[in-house]
Amino acid sequence: MRNILILVGLLLFCLGANAQTESGLVAHYFFDGNLLDARGNAINEGIPMETPSFGCGIVNQALQFNGGSSEVRFDGQVNEEFNSTEDFTVSLYFKANVGNGEMYLLSKRRFNCESNNSFFIKYQPASNAINVYLEEDGGRIINILAQLSFSRCWHHVVVTRNAGNVRVYGDGRFLTERSTLGRIDLMNEGNLILGSSDCFTGNEIPFNGVIDEMRVYNRALNENEIRDLYL
Repeated sequence: MRNILILVGLLLFCLGANAQTESGLVAHYFFDGNLLDARGNAINEGIPMETPSFGCGIVNQALQFNGGSSEVRFDGQVNEEFNSTEDFTVSLYFKANVGNGEMYLLSKRRFNCESNNSFFIKYQPASNAINVYLEEDGGRIINILAQLSFSRCWHHVVVTRNAGNVRVYGDGRFLTERSTLGRIDLMNEGNLILGSSDCFTGNEIPFNGVIDEMRVYNRALNENEIRDLYL
């Protein structure tokens, strides 16, 4: 009887954890041979700039990027999540090929490349670090550099915004946090772009590697929920 109760408890715990990570989920991309939102919202489907290709992923397949024009753009609801001062969470897995520049994983910037109201996540292969950047104007900026583990080839990166607090997680653990007085307004006319950007400066380059299991939430996940997402 005691063993049955333990099993039931474990089942309820697992179901509860799954429900938590589904709450507030705006879009989920498996990248298993397509760019569809797994929640069935057609307006969130990714728009490839060239015929997409898929390779081995952290789960099933992953979307491949060649360091050139293989970017994917998103419009609709998933794009609008970064067009306001709302809380959000973005979660994705990536495995990068060797590169000499700073690779764009995700970007939402103005078409004219002005820096205000911009958001991006970049990967620096040389230092194995993540750069997360949010700017409303020249006086309201969050710029985070977070070190990832050198012992992994796949990395899980999660960025959350909770009011004025931005947190970065890597491979299932909290890395660092920065804050501003109030939320940074990211409203701009640009698209959410995976694997590239409309704007490049210095040694910034498109992503070269594979990306898998991207999720976007309209709320800031807590640390336990983020651990639930880590495979």
